[in-house]
Amino acid sequence: MVPPLPAAPVSSKGFLIGDSMALLKIYALPEKQIEVRSEIARSIKLIAAAALNVPTAPTTPGGIETVLIEGLDLVGIDYIIEIIAVKRPDQQTIANNFISGLNQVYPNKSFSVYFNNINEQGMANTERNKVSDEPISMGDAIARSRDEI
Repeated sequence: MVPPLPAAPVSSKGFLIGDSMALLKIYALPEKQIEVRSEIARSIKLIAAAALNVPTAPTTPGGIETVLIEGLDLVGIDYIIEIIAVKRPDQQTIANNFISGLNQVYPNKSFSVYFNNINEQGMANTERNKVSDEPISMGDAIARSRDEI
């Protein structure tokens, strides 16, 4: 029998202490995938980190993973972003801020975002070195994204 592992540190409100991870699935048509790989994925990651950073779930760019998925029929939308993460308070405001930030960097692109919430219990990752970075503001995320264009 394998002995149980020690639990991750948890705040008094039941949230994990430290950087909260999120997975972003970016859905794009095949003809848009080169564009996504060149710069847009990095901007999506930065702006998501700013939008997802809330006191109960601190989030930094280093805590966000991104994957690219081929879309088949994205009607009127250039990119759909699925956020897989622990539920945060007021997710509608987070989603609106995320879209607003992306539209400030890419005014000629259309985005859609939705949450796929997961429970705090039931996640696991292979232990690895984490990128040491700080949460960023939406203004900083937009500025950094524009610098990369």
